[in-house]
Amino acid sequence: MSGGPILNQDGRLVGIIGRATRDGNGIESFGAIPIHEYQRYANVGFAPPVRNTPRPRTRPRNTPLPRNISPANFALAKTLNGHSNLVNSVGWSPDGRFVASGSWDKTIKIWEVGSGRLVRTLNGHSNDVNSVGWSPDGRFVASGSDDKTIKIWEVGSGRLVRTLKGHSDWVWSVGWSPDGRFVASGSRDKTIKIWEVGSGRLVRTLKGHSDWVRSVGWSPDGRFVASGSGDNTIKIWEVGSGRLVRTLNGHSNTVLSVGWSPDGRFLASGSSDKTIKIWEVGSGRLVRTLNGHSNTVLSVGWSPDGRFLASGSSDKTIKIWGLRE
Repeated sequence: MSGGPILNQDGRLVGIIGRATRDGNGIESFGAIPIHEYQRYANVGFAPPVRNTPRPRTRPRNTPLPRNISPANFALAKTLNGHSNLVNSVGWSPDGRFVASGSWDKTIKIWEVGSGRLVRTLNGHSNDVNSVGWSPDGRFVASGSDDKTIKIWEVGSGRLVRTLKGHSDWVWSVGWSPDGRFVASGSRDKTIKIWEVGSGRLVRTLKGHSDWVRSVGWSPDGRFVASGSGDNTIKIWEVGSGRLVRTLNGHSNTVLSVGWSPDGRFLASGSSDKTIKIWEVGSGRLVRTLNGHSNTVLSVGWSPDGRFLASGSSDKTIKIWGLRE
């Protein structure tokens, strides 16, 4: 996925969190901050859904987040300069040491976070890079581009391992399966494709959306893929069979981001309709709609324990949502 909050694999949200308030549904909405003021609070843990890699060490499950955080507690961790055009996607390596960035300058850059050093620039795409994603073992990066291809890169050497061709239009989103054997890609050609990384073989094409596929995400157990689309729906697919399991209807505009809860029971979706929706995957039931953003919701991501959800928006804010216990 691209845009929105930057969540690292070590369980840290790069951002400021303000004083908590609650709405009438018992949802906790922490004070939002401007994206251009992203900063790090070292003791607050957020990360992408847990995969079959060692669980990141974060604060104990039942430890509440601080309620009186002050901007005085924060400092800008690092600014990475080097791209010559808009940065459309970022992703942390599983060990938290590196960040990959994809840009409209047609390159992917690998950065050493501790020093801020540019380790490597990956050249090969002939058009904008829309999405980047690390393999679970941290050895490879996948990139999706407006040149209609997905490229697999060996990070240590910078070598282009494989180019996956098959989409007939821009590739908007890429995502690795939890076991690292497959990559899913979502495209403007309205399809999701499942690729076997080792061979480069196209395993399956998932058809059913009537508009662009803007986001793809694997379930934690690797059995399902969720896709968000410009047709305002989310679809759940069984990867092994290619069967469409369920279509989730409820958004009134493009779905730009999807994210599975760590236990795989729920799915969050962010949309141009300015809302986040929480769905029960097994039944397809809409559990809750989170209102608060004043513009498009670009990205959503769960905390490792599933108690919190981060959302990033074109309104230049990040919001942290928590269920009241």
